[in-house]
Amino acid sequence: MHTQSSSEYWNRSGSLVHTDPLGKIDAEIPENVRLYFFGGTQHGPSGFTTEIGDGQTAPNPADYRPFLRTLLLALDRWAKEGIQPPPSVYPTISDGTLVPWTQIATGFPDIPGIRYPGVIQQPSFLDFGSRWQDQRIIDNQPPIPRGNYHVLVPRSGPDGNELGCLSPPEVAIPIGTYTSWRLYREDGPAANQLYSLSGSYIPFPVTQAERERTGDPRQSLEERYGTAETYLGQLEAQCQTYEAAGYLLKEDTERTLQIQRERVTPLFSSHYDVVIYGGTSAGIAAAVQVKRMGGSVVVIEPGRRIGGLTTGGLGQTDIGNKAAIGGIAREFYERVRRYYDQPENWKCQRREEYRDGGQTQTGSKEEAMWTFEPSAALAIMQDLVREYDIPVIYEQRLDRTSLSKSNARVRGVTLDGRRIVAISTESGQTWRGQMFLDATYEGDLMAEAGISYTVGRESNEVYGETLNGVQTQHAKYHQFMPGVDPYVVPGNASSGLLPGVDANGPGTEGSGDHRVQAFCFRMCLTDHPENRIPFVKPDGYDPLVYELLLRNFEAGEKGMPWINSSMPNRKTDTNNRTAFSTDFIGYNYDYPEATYAEREAISQRHREYQQGLMWTLANHPRVPDPIRNEVARWGTCRDEFEREDGWQQQLYVREARRLVGAVVMTQHHCQGREITQDAIGLAAYTMDSHNVQRYVDPNGHVRNEGDVEVGGFQPYGIS
Repeated sequence: MHTQSSSEYWNRSGSLVHTDPLGKIDAEIPENVRLYFFGGTQHGPSGFTTEIGDGQTAPNPADYRPFLRTLLLALDRWAKEGIQPPPSVYPTISDGTLVPWTQIATGFPDIPGIRYPGVIQQPSFLDFGSRWQDQRIIDNQPPIPRGNYHVLVPRSGPDGNELGCLSPPEVAIPIGTYTSWRLYREDGPAANQLYSLSGSYIPFPVTQAERERTGDPRQSLEERYGTAETYLGQLEAQCQTYEAAGYLLKEDTERTLQIQRERVTPLFSSHYDVVIYGGTSAGIAAAVQVKRMGGSVVVIEPGRRIGGLTTGGLGQTDIGNKAAIGGIAREFYERVRRYYDQPENWKCQRREEYRDGGQTQTGSKEEAMWTFEPSAALAIMQDLVREYDIPVIYEQRLDRTSLSKSNARVRGVTLDGRRIVAISTESGQTWRGQMFLDATYEGDLMAEAGISYTVGRESNEVYGETLNGVQTQHAKYHQFMPGVDPYVVPGNASSGLLPGVDANGPGTEGSGDHRVQAFCFRMCLTDHPENRIPFVKPDGYDPLVYELLLRNFEAGEKGMPWINSSMPNRKTDTNNRTAFSTDFIGYNYDYPEATYAEREAISQRHREYQQGLMWTLANHPRVPDPIRNEVARWGTCRDEFEREDGWQQQLYVREARRLVGAVVMTQHHCQGREITQDAIGLAAYTMDSHNVQRYVDPNGHVRNEGDVEVGGFQPYGIS
């Protein structure tokens, strides 16, 4: 038996397996040989994702492994018992399903935004010299190319899906085009070259209107199936046909139907009362409320996890005033209490051993609990999603390649006048609704819709405030000890500033700028030996990045450079503290408006910074012994964020874009001098900004700027 994905046609000259070297005639296949070529597949299934990465399209998720399982059993029966396996399935020249690789020859449709390959892997005829054929002696070194072998590929049907192959059920009954080729991004070093052994998934338009608007020649899901039930019925029939022919096991039919049911059901329900972009805790709460009001809702989550920071490490709730927390937010904390009332959820300590404290301390008669593990928060969020039957679509990022803000059609956002009527993601999928909510931290939907917003700090003059803009005079917390030198060589300005120190100075007091307060990862750490992953030095570790930390210790800093708030099961929510800590000051200014790739690079740099910080604190000899010994006994958790060795994906985006609407929340609202007339919620915590930049003061020493911590006021309404 010979099996291969159809990606081999493009990347490994796969047609030469079953044609002559000139690609003119089909090879004769003996009776004791079987060929099974899996149509519309890449070399290894990708999993269902819309992440484009270095390619121009999402990779191909079509899964041929069920065929492999069935055929392996058939091969075993053939060898042991002489039972004939099912017939070969592969494209041939004679029936017109194996053709030259040009787009004209294959009949691949012109799909908007999709480039057809201009290259293919095509080996050369090599002339080794006159003695090679008879004596296997090489006279030509290197061998001389004498033209190319003629490679062919499967013909495409009207949807771009390959003919003549044994196609997985999801390709035979498609919801998109599954190609055996994929191209590298046009702006990369391998522009428009074949992405090695990878294929593409190009979803069909959902509705006829979408197809007509985009000019897509492929029938929409609405036109070809109408409903999810019709699609699943056709898929089941195809699976049963494969079962009867000996290509598929019954258990794989059941598995395929379940997987595809989860994928396609939301696609056939793409018009909702409310479309929520962002599965943060705010997005999930909004979806719950829509369901309670009898509406239809969908949550489009750009990443792999719902809950945002609530499930991303921020388990130490900054409360301010517990009485201000109501509605679905309080229900969440009540669910936290019920979760930890279950003995089985205490795995690393007993319930009575856990001590919370301060503003988050849970009273004995309280029905809520205010601290929690990331995994506990995720379990509660997932319970809410299940209980209210909320469809959540993961890994769908808004298409931000805007055509023009003045056009009615912006790729990610479709407008009818000034009203949003649909949003589209990078995968090409579209969701329509009566109302759209942006529940992300970045405000991408808001921006793509052309809504006014601002980034950075306004000057105090804009709204008549005193705590906006540059704040050197209020920056007394999380500050360097006196006398810390900012230069690479202490006292030598010509040696240059240490990393993170701004050479341009802080700016005029109270003036506006583009800067935003620092970000970090809210680390979940543990000191439980069996659950702890020790801190390691990251690749590319630069000791100069942490020189200010060490100089601050040497200048007299005695405080622990973190707030290690206690969470259940001997875990923490670890946050910034002192002048040099988990906040990566000065490295996030571009984040709010950055591309997805740029944001990922910024996020990765923050992660590497904190990994290096933790290793330094736990190992460096210039760190005071009490601090080094304390940090060294902690590490990330094996049972949290398991795909990333305990490091979460969710960056603590404290601030990004801010909407500028009819009402702008200011210092005056916080301090009760202005009252919001259309409040949708209450705020009760201190006005709190983390540091924004580092600079050299007039004495030649390094200082932090931007910290604001002003409280002492009552809860206030949020517009």
